[in-house]
Amino acid sequence: LERRVPYQPFYDGRGVHFALQQMAENGKDPVGAFIEFAKVEKARLAETVGKLWPQEEEKIAEGDQRCTGILEHYKLWQAAATGDADDCNLAWIATELHGTLPLHSFTRYEDGYAVAHVEMLYDFRLDGVAQKKSDGTYWLFETKTCRSINERKALLVNDPQARMYIWAAQKMLDVKLSGVIYNLLRKKIPTPAKELKSGQLSQDKRTDTTFEYYKAQLDKYAAAVADATFPPQPIVDGDGTQVGNYTSE
Repeated sequence: LERRVPYQPFYDGRGVHFALQQMAENGKDPVGAFIEFAKVEKARLAETVGKLWPQEEEKIAEGDQRCTGILEHYKLWQAAATGDADDCNLAWIATELHGTLPLHSFTRYEDGYAVAHVEMLYDFRLDGVAQKKSDGTYWLFETKTCRSINERKALLVNDPQARMYIWAAQKMLDVKLSGVIYNLLRKKIPTPAKELKSGQLSQDKRTDTTFEYYKAQLDKYAAAVADATFPPQPIVDGDGTQVGNYTSE
């Protein structure tokens, strides 16, 4: 027997999808939206499961910190992104689109008599449909959280789920879709670069970071030097939880 606590990858994925949906539909800060999601989920767990065990609380807290860090990085990434498939250049047609469509039906006969009519239905929920502002084309928009971006890219070469989503969205919205925009989010917070004894940030290429995250560190250092508050404070997420340390090498 197992307690009915959420499977962590599903919990994280649902929370990130909710946060991005709130950002797209209502212009909400995705970090704040995730915190709202987590609060509601914890209240639901308290009613359905009861008091969580310490290890369960710790696991969920780690997931919350990871997700808020992922969303903080998403904001950094999209703030500087200007491609025709980036958030600033998309107009949302639908988000979290859900529906049920008929696929196929047939009648079963026995001894020349119809004994059953069978109808096959396709029930779906897709992340969204967006229109590119650059050329007016419509695209399926799918967010995927994954351990490795490259591994997930390899799997998406053949994606039957996306083909079904495109078919369903075209039926539901009566628009022609040109393809899929995949929004791939790695399930890991970038690693902050170390502060060297010289006061500079390490340029070690083995650091598991991104251009946007490293630039944010540099900007914070520059601002701290400019107003004579050095060293700067660590990067924190939307609820004040620290998501990166500056340590001496």
